[in-house]
Amino acid sequence: MNLDFLRSLKSKLQLRWHLHKNRKLTNREVTIISNNCIAGVIYHDCGLRFLSPTVNLWFQTEDFFTYAANILQYSPQQGAKLREIFEEGISYPLGLLTPKSADLPAIKLYFQHYPSFELAKKKWEGRSKRINFDNICLIFECSQPITGKSPIPKLFRQAPYSHKVIVTSKHSVTDTGTEVVHLPVYDLPGYQPGKLFTTRRKFSLSRWLDDFNYVEFLNRTRGKLLPAMLK
Repeated sequence: MNLDFLRSLKSKLQLRWHLHKNRKLTNREVTIISNNCIAGVIYHDCGLRFLSPTVNLWFQTEDFFTYAANILQYSPQQGAKLREIFEEGISYPLGLLTPKSADLPAIKLYFQHYPSFELAKKKWEGRSKRINFDNICLIFECSQPITGKSPIPKLFRQAPYSHKVIVTSKHSVTDTGTEVVHLPVYDLPGYQPGKLFTTRRKFSLSRWLDDFNYVEFLNRTRGKLLPAMLK
């Protein structure tokens, strides 16, 4: 049997299964700000409109938290400019996002799942305008254990979102009071970044990501940006 046909069939069955599994999601107008593909996969598996620009891309850690903390200033509506740049070893589109304010640094956007920079820029700018500031949350995914010397706990704590979570290994060190989801996939032998978004077995429809009950997380509350963000 044709392999392309089998892949297409699995993809269609997987989407139908996830839509059924996630049918209890009631918070369907949510903006998910994430550091990598986790937002896009959740949107896709729940059959939601992409109300976030952080889809099909990834950020370096400090760039992500800078963006998340200053999301308005990095939006095209506020005059932020996105231009193509190039980096040795990166074969997919890469952009440099520069805010109008000289007080903030330019940050890199790694558009790993886009065929061209032109399309990536169009999607980024269009989805930036869809952000729902009355219903927003932050998900930070980190496959590597977070050590006590890492800046991540402090950066996450300072991220001015009322509803946020870290998805990471059980070996990570996090601040008391931080909402953390520990997933067993990170402790599998030979884990590679991205495995979280694959299916458990060749003929399985369930992703490793499904160990995170993101429907419960999204339904729990309609998150807000804290007041400092809205000035």
